[in-house]
Amino acid sequence: AREIAAHGIDNLADLPRPEEAVVEGDVMIEGGPLPMKGIIDYRKGSGPTAAPPLVGDHKTSSDPKWMKAPYELPQNVQMVSYAKWALDKAPQAKAVTLKHHYYGTKRKRWAETVEATATRAVIEEQWEGICGTITEMIETAKLEEAQLGANPDLMNLSACSDYGGCAF
Repeated sequence: AREIAAHGIDNLADLPRPEEAVVEGDVMIEGGPLPMKGIIDYRKGSGPTAAPPLVGDHKTSSDPKWMKAPYELPQNVQMVSYAKWALDKAPQAKAVTLKHHYYGTKRKRWAETVEATATRAVIEEQWEGICGTITEMIETAKLEEAQLGANPDLMNLSACSDYGGCAF
């Protein structure tokens, strides 16, 4: 891990100082069909300030081709969810800054930071789309559960030993 992280140290120079930020802070994202729990790698800014909050995440990748482009950060489910939480905690802010810090894990080591600023309106629009998807998933799960209850022969019991076993 040290060898991977060492190449990204220069990209972290503009990060908030530890006393100004929360590192690996638990968050509960409310306001959707289900509450979502997350751990934001680092965040800065909340409360009655108009300054945009900052939400950052560290990522490892085998190849730079897997990095998100700046325009993709405000479309990424994880970043939108964290941005929604940050903006809810900073009601005066009109935008949020999103950062991904990438660290190369294979061959030649590399590091790069991708940054985007998203307005509250963009995050709210994306959040509504995420909530719509969650609602569809809930409805599909209810339908499938009802179908399985009526037809127990449809259950795939061959996968019960996967991922710690089935409850039934």
